Amino acid sequence: MGNAETVQKEKIREYKDKLKGIERLPTLPSIATQILKLANKKETSINEIIPLIEKDPPLAVKVLKIANSAYYGIRREIKSLRQAIVVIGLDELTNVTLSFSVLKNMNFLEDDIEIHWKKFWKHCIYTGFVNDLLVTELNLRNVDTPYLNGLLHDIGKLVLDLIEGENYRNILSRAEEEGRKIYEIEKEELGITHAEIGRLTAEKWNLTHNVKDVIGSHHNDCKNNENEDIEAILSIQVANYVANYLGMDFVDVLDKSEINSQVCWQHLVEIVGYDEISFQTMVEEEFSERFESIKEMVELIQT
Repeated sequence: MGNAETVQKEKIREYKDKLKGIERLPTLPSIATQILKLANKKETSINEIIPLIEKDPPLAVKVLKIANSAYYGIRREIKSLRQAIVVIGLDELTNVTLSFSVLKNMNFLEDDIEIHWKKFWKHCIYTGFVNDLLVTELNLRNVDTPYLNGLLHDIGKLVLDLIEGENYRNILSRAEEEGRKIYEIEKEELGITHAEIGRLTAEKWNLTHNVKDVIGSHHNDCKNNENEDIEAILSIQVANYVANYLGMDFVDVLDKSEINSQVCWQHLVEIVGYDEISFQTMVEEEFSERFESIKEMVELIQT
């Protein structure tokens, strides 16, 4: 075993111990895990979902509010959860429920001068919806929970803030000031990245191998990635890039001059045999209206 690998394993052990000592370490809400189980079933009925939502009155209010929004354009007022679920649809309802429950459980860090956590969650929610769209449109059969992958892909940043405090806020400030990637400075300063911390957190939550792999590998080199979950990893990398490109970013600076050589997108379309188009065409022409609709939904979830 090489010295670098040994050092890395020691660093992982060190942060595993630190995770155990965090009193405020977030947990995945039980309603989120229940919704995921229902979503993974071949067939899910409205009658199975309604009791879950009814147990969480603020969530029920949010579902009704979204169903009655201009986004869906329903002229009559929607007054029942059953009607609201029909309007929203089971797939979108799953994403809304996951977003609301996760944010409610983890939104304990207030926005301040140094870190705008609302912007952080906006990026994560948007990435989740974009990833869901990509997985559907590209017919990626080996991606089980695309929205959850996007929603939680950067959870390691939140956890690192809990562990490192002011030290981590300095890392975020440096990334913004120097125009560098956050994970590069994390590696320099801490010897570990938010992706690796995210994987440790996902392990603690007993999430699936696919989700852990995506979270832990979402900054890996696209060109040299032979991971068994390659489709899921590439799709989240593309979705993350789309979010940053369209201004739904969190600190990371995007170099748009390199947009036409977006390697992850090219690699992904090669794997799935999708008609080869440039990343820029995909963002600005193919799915542009859908991406704008997603922005509207993100605003609804966060207000």
